Amino acid sequence: MARKITEGYSCSKCGCAEHQVGRMKASSGSIMAMLDIEDNEYTTITCTRCGFTDLFQVEESTLLQMIGDSFFS
Repeated sequence: MARKITEGYSCSKCGCAEHQVGRMKASSGSIMAMLDIEDNEYTTITCTRCGFTDLFQVEESTLLQMIGDSFFS
């Protein structure tokens, strides 16, 4: 998925085409945060010139994947 997003990518702030791709996980609410379960995953694209970062949501994880990720990451 990241490859499709980054094809032809340019920063929306400064127009630079050079970037770094990463991943970010986050919990959606207070109960998920208390249980340390991160149920949202994003692909990040950060501009190497100005540092602006775009977030693109990845498919929602299944409950089994979320539980596995919280225990094994």
